[in-house]
Amino acid sequence: MCRERSLPVSGSKAKLVERLVAAEPSVEAMGADPLSEAELEGLRASELKHMCRERSLPTSGSKAELVQRLLGVAVVDAPVNRPPPPPDEAQLKCLTSAELRSLCSARSLALSGSKRELVNRLLGREEAEAVDDGDDRTEALEGFMEALERDEVDGETLEAVFNIDMPHPGEVVTGTVTDLLEWGAFVELDETGWTGLVHISEITDEYVDHIEDYLYPGQRVEAMVVRPR
Repeated sequence: MCRERSLPVSGSKAKLVERLVAAEPSVEAMGADPLSEAELEGLRASELKHMCRERSLPTSGSKAELVQRLLGVAVVDAPVNRPPPPPDEAQLKCLTSAELRSLCSARSLALSGSKRELVNRLLGREEAEAVDDGDDRTEALEGFMEALERDEVDGETLEAVFNIDMPHPGEVVTGTVTDLLEWGAFVELDETGWTGLVHISEITDEYVDHIEDYLYPGQRVEAMVVRPR
């Protein structure tokens, strides 16, 4: 490069760079081509910063940004890291209860309640005040304790005590596959957070040898309830 510009070729690399930098303005004024991108990329970052300083250009940034700056290409400022927008209701319903509780924890929100309550809480919706039905709940709780002693706890008793809507046979529900087993898959339902089992024999009319060929964790599915428990 020095020889092409009729400059002395002796001295260290730093001296050669300074010689080229000092000579380049006058060379450009004579109509000679400036340093090419390949030539600039062959220089060290410190040398590129020296060239930027000689041209009253900013010296901050990566080596690639310095090269682009010297070439006269506008360097776009790095985008500001802004937090992603909050998920909407449809996105929240696709998450599992554990994921919803994790989001609530990150926002210092209460972690208790059904999946529907967690979604409403993350959306900032006010939770409806509980109806004063102390007598009914007391009666349901007494019935639950009696059934528990007889080992006869059923879905209806649980629903009465915990006020959780259990899906009914024939009802079509949507949910997310959470785990796979050799004999079926567990699906967490969108509306209530209940977890149901899809037996391998119910996945398709064909014989299923490997359940992984049909389902995978995180997959969104639609199913019909056969039995409530």
